[in-house]
Amino acid sequence: MDETTPGAADGGRRTADGNSIRLTVNGTRHTLDGHPAARLLDVLRERFGLTGAKEGCGEGECGACAVLVNGRLVNACLIPVGQLDGAAVTTIEGLGPAGAARLAPLQEAMLAEGGTQCGICTPGMVMAAHALLVKIPRPSLDDVREALAGNLCRCTGYTAIYHAILKTASASPLDAAPQPPLAPASQSPLSPGGRGEGAHRWTRPRSLAEALQAMANENAPPTPIAGGTDLMVLLQMQALPPAHFLDLWGLDELRGIEVQAAQTILGALTTYAEVAEHPHLRAAYPLLVQAARVSGGWAVQNRGTIGGNIMNASPAADTPPALIAYGAQVEFASARGRRWMPYAALHTGYKQMRRQPDELLTRIALPVPAAPPTGHFYRKVGPRRAQAISRVCFAGIARWAKNVLAEARIGLASVAPTVVEARHTAAYLQGRHRAQIDLAEARAVLEHEISPIDDVRSTAAYRRRVAGNLLEQFLAETH
Repeated sequence: MDETTPGAADGGRRTADGNSIRLTVNGTRHTLDGHPAARLLDVLRERFGLTGAKEGCGEGECGACAVLVNGRLVNACLIPVGQLDGAAVTTIEGLGPAGAARLAPLQEAMLAEGGTQCGICTPGMVMAAHALLVKIPRPSLDDVREALAGNLCRCTGYTAIYHAILKTASASPLDAAPQPPLAPASQSPLSPGGRGEGAHRWTRPRSLAEALQAMANENAPPTPIAGGTDLMVLLQMQALPPAHFLDLWGLDELRGIEVQAAQTILGALTTYAEVAEHPHLRAAYPLLVQAARVSGGWAVQNRGTIGGNIMNASPAADTPPALIAYGAQVEFASARGRRWMPYAALHTGYKQMRRQPDELLTRIALPVPAAPPTGHFYRKVGPRRAQAISRVCFAGIARWAKNVLAEARIGLASVAPTVVEARHTAAYLQGRHRAQIDLAEARAVLEHEISPIDDVRSTAAYRRRVAGNLLEQFLAETH
């Protein structure tokens, strides 16, 4: 395992092999030397003078800082540059025709349709729209709305923006972001860390074995970081004590979706986008796909991981109820070995898990049921349809046979200190004919399984009522 040595510019820490961060920005090669935890947004603006990407929320919710990394839309405020070695970054300044001092067609359409006023959100809107038109050259209005769900506009209004995107789509298909011939590399120190990243250590293992050894060799094991959609927010807020980060993002051993005869295996680094786009998951595990599609906008979905959603241990997480509904198993690995356990048994209390300090989550298994469900039901209730933390989240599978509920499995979020498997509710329902199910009794059983609280997002009474309503919808809409 590489030891850490002081960073060249800011007194931070980086791996001792001396490797700097090599990347291309709008077609120009750069070599950066500095702290790996520095945000891509700050490097673009402060080092390269590329100020199109804006600082908005700093949490991945507004999209003002959106750029492309290897062709994928991401929020630059959530990307540590240490994860970009070998990457190609495209900003709004790089969208125009290579070598030409003019706007790209999409940018021209935004101007012509009145799709910009203050301009703060415009670069991110254009980058999100570009990513959409490369992926779906002839989008519907619903496609446009979904693609821009992670981009907030406070003054223009979205109608003109939608018109600009559809106008561009009706002209000619977009290619991937144009790249001019690569310019010579530049060697550049990063600016001294102004957000506390210099207080942290950063190790980037070359293999899972190295990562597990790092977890075993520390008196205080390092903090794993993957997509960074949660930890980078805390780092920006300077809300973390000095920590040793273990960067898992480059470990291919934690990636991939493998369809087997008895189960489907997801690597812990599988992103929401990869879940949403996978044909087998869409057909066999639609609740997990629905959960992935409502976990932030596209830029977050391209970075957020299923493993991170599990290990963050939020009781309001989007994918855990679906994992419970499908009876998922999770694998933990350490230098001592590997073990599997039911996901429903993992959480023991708020942010508490049956995980040993030296263990990493490596894989998630979705079993093939002995008898396939006849109904799948997923609802996320929040203040808006996208970009919101749930007030109540409900996922359930049902297998009906001649109007008798032969099997049910139900998971809920935002109704207790942990995600909840409603075992007693499922047991009450199973074996009953539709006409024999007393909805009031079923709701009462469910109420005893959840323990919601009053907080800034909702009240305990509201959550109980909504959970009961969703149970009734689950029974009415599955067949």
